[in-house]
Amino acid sequence: MRTTVLAVGLVMAQLALSDAATLVETTEGPIVGAYSDEAAGVRVYKGIPYAAPPVGALRWRAPAPHPPWREVRKATEFGTPCWQSHITGIYSRGPVPRSEDCLYLNVWTASNAGDQAPVMVWIHGGSFEIGHGHLAWYEGTDTARDGLVLVSINYRLGPLGFFAHPWLEGEDANGNQGLLDQVAALRWVQKNIAAFGGDADNVTIFGESAGSASVCYLQASPMAKGLFAKAIGQSAGCFAPHATLEEDSPTGAPSGYTIGRKMVDLLGAKDKDIDALRSMDAETLFTTLEASSLTVPYPAVYVDGNLFPEQMYALHERDKGSQVPVLVGANADEETALFGEWPDVTREALTEQLRALWSHHADTLIAAYAAEVDRSPRFARDKILSHRLFAWEARTWARTAVRAGQAAYLYQFTHVPDMPEYGRSLGAFHAAEIAYVFNNLERTDWILTTEDREVAHLLSSYWRNFARSGDPNGEGLPYWSVYDEELDAALELDASPRVIDRHLKDKLDVMDTLFAGEQAH
Repeated sequence: MRTTVLAVGLVMAQLALSDAATLVETTEGPIVGAYSDEAAGVRVYKGIPYAAPPVGALRWRAPAPHPPWREVRKATEFGTPCWQSHITGIYSRGPVPRSEDCLYLNVWTASNAGDQAPVMVWIHGGSFEIGHGHLAWYEGTDTARDGLVLVSINYRLGPLGFFAHPWLEGEDANGNQGLLDQVAALRWVQKNIAAFGGDADNVTIFGESAGSASVCYLQASPMAKGLFAKAIGQSAGCFAPHATLEEDSPTGAPSGYTIGRKMVDLLGAKDKDIDALRSMDAETLFTTLEASSLTVPYPAVYVDGNLFPEQMYALHERDKGSQVPVLVGANADEETALFGEWPDVTREALTEQLRALWSHHADTLIAAYAAEVDRSPRFARDKILSHRLFAWEARTWARTAVRAGQAAYLYQFTHVPDMPEYGRSLGAFHAAEIAYVFNNLERTDWILTTEDREVAHLLSSYWRNFARSGDPNGEGLPYWSVYDEELDAALELDASPRVIDRHLKDKLDVMDTLFAGEQAH
């Protein structure tokens, strides 16, 4: 006890008064943050390492513990984003700094040790290829001001985060390294969040796109069981059949080893020299693969026998993973920003494409989407793919939760923002809801209206209420009923929420048949 008191006194002596107010003792060592809203008592801790840098011999391994430190560490600068490609278009954030030393997280809090505030852990999207945890839309000051603790994380991406190969057999990770990072971050939260005023028994994980799929994967994995109490998925899931390390998926997605062998060939590695691959600098590795014709289907996540001992659908249904309350949904116009540059298609070509993907179900799909085909074969193609990737995944997720005896809340986001470059032409596009969920509209460049602010109040309130109690409802909010499989209703989220009965039912029922033979019941 005397040693602990002396150690704390020594730490305090190192600090200025302004730093002492933000001092937190983590399991690895002491850190100080800064105020993001001093009047409200909101403190932010940036760039906290939750694992050792995955470099050199640790490349493609499971995340290792970060070495402890004794000196006070300043947590006032965000960690560098993980290595990724630079992209153009609506989701581009321009050239971002990149590093293989990137396993950092951020915490926003207005709570103090012992407060037991609800905790929300945000997992960013980006197709498991791009992104990081500190985009302006994800800023957590408003969430903390509302009495919750917000955590956002980085995780390994692309070929450094999702690489499988026979050379890795016998090691602690073979594929899915980026998802193992997420598990490590959640373990850090369990060990440390009480020091920031959070309740380790009341953690909600939430994410969008690949971040939403990540939430679904974490819920499926026995390895993440007990690390969170609730789950929110925005526009993606994990229920279609996946490839394994050695076998292609039933829908034709290549195995992990197939992709891994192609990567190794392109990188010029020979004679089982994994050490040479681990010593190759990240920029050379990325630019070599970018310059090639290699196509890695989304998602490059595999049934690996470790993180995922079975298919995700089976893990969700059989209580192998975490059976928790869920809030899930999709946006009305996911496809506009995602597929807008795809070429046009004729009715005949659409039929051929659908038959190539889903053989004898193609005609049933075309019949279910007859109105969309009449409007435009291209419109129909984009809607079919959008509903398959997002709306069907959300409904399937809600159904598995309800069948497991958990509450589920299903939504469709329909509010359309007004953006300087696009106006309202993209509709309720993929990722449009994020700034509303975080109540961070002022951090966008959108043309804001009273309706926008009403939607931000609604979504942020629903999400935070769910994180508090597992129920999004609260005073002054339109009532949101739990999902019922027989009613198949979703809540339309805009400035005037309403219940949508039989939400896309005829279309999504057809999609159920696409994978019925592959899903274990």
